[in-house]
Amino acid sequence: MIPSVAIAVTTFFLLKNRRQKVRAQQQEQQQQQQQQQQHDGYQTTLTRMMLPDDANPAGNVHGGTILKLMEMSAYVLANRHGNQNQNSIPTSAVLASIQDCSFIKPMHVGDISHVKVKIIATYASSMEISVRVYREDIRSGNPQLLLTNVAHLWYVRVAASSSSSSSSSSSSSSSSSSRTFRVCPGVLKVYPPLADVEQSQVRRERAQQRTHRTSDIYNPLCDPTNIIIARLTLPSDATASGLVFGGVLAKDMDSAAGVTAWHLARTNCVTVSMNDFVLLSPCMVGDYLRVRTRIIFVSNKTAELEAIVTRPDKVNAATERVCARALFTFVSLDAEGKVKKMPSTWSPNTEHEQKLCAIAEQRYIRKKQERLLQRQKRQQKKA
Repeated sequence: MIPSVAIAVTTFFLLKNRRQKVRAQQQEQQQQQQQQQQHDGYQTTLTRMMLPDDANPAGNVHGGTILKLMEMSAYVLANRHGNQNQNSIPTSAVLASIQDCSFIKPMHVGDISHVKVKIIATYASSMEISVRVYREDIRSGNPQLLLTNVAHLWYVRVAASSSSSSSSSSSSSSSSSSRTFRVCPGVLKVYPPLADVEQSQVRRERAQQRTHRTSDIYNPLCDPTNIIIARLTLPSDATASGLVFGGVLAKDMDSAAGVTAWHLARTNCVTVSMNDFVLLSPCMVGDYLRVRTRIIFVSNKTAELEAIVTRPDKVNAATERVCARALFTFVSLDAEGKVKKMPSTWSPNTEHEQKLCAIAEQRYIRKKQERLLQRQKRQQKKA
């Protein structure tokens, strides 16, 4: 009798534990599905036709135009998601950095651009957005989309400080120029795949290192001195809060770097990548901007340039603040649109430029090795 009771009790607890495990697995699967649905839901697409004023004389759309479209699309998604938390005050998203921006294929006048953005990681007060740009040739009747650009953009969630709100009685121009912002935690968390999170953390650390080791005070001994573009910022360059879009600054920097690349090659030059774009100081409507560029490295077929945007300091006009800086890589094209060799006439002048050239050369070699490894992996998969 006793063994039968023991067997029955043991069987009961085994079945109970099994049901609990099955129920826990089902709940975990449902949670993962909900998280994946939530992650996939944070997407938006911007579609626009490329017009003649978007292109260079060769008919290729300016890299700066693509950068501006990418930032505009990501800005919409970042603000939409940043205000999902209904228990917080209204906030705005500010671009902090752009990483791994590549120009894979050219886009031409008449093409339809499809800019697709998706949140791939969120932190306490920031988020990373993946951007992919596709090209559609409606003239051929082929509905297939061709990938042209990829990038990762970092946004920080901010709100207007109390000092700015107290100055609302002043004129709009003085209010926007004196406005300050504070970082606001509380970004609603999303649950992307684990691989995306790990890669995002690597890019985040790289962006933070780049920002922390860079000063926002312009130093003519270390920074570029060749002024290519100088202009006043307009309301069309900014958000409703008066902050100039980071994409507008990136477009000006790409245009200025393209001019410098043309002076080197004396042919049409196109952007192939932009890296380490960081925003260091806010730029407002009415600011006087100067875009400075310089060449830091020239290889057989590419040229890497540094570009910065500066503005006069609000308190001390003799001091210039660095608003943004980035590295651009260009290639030179011949009359048939094929890549040609870069001239070998350039060489660094100062000791600081020699250091920058050495660092850029190491970066060039590392990227070349990475491309070789990727090509070998693709060949192995095909085999």
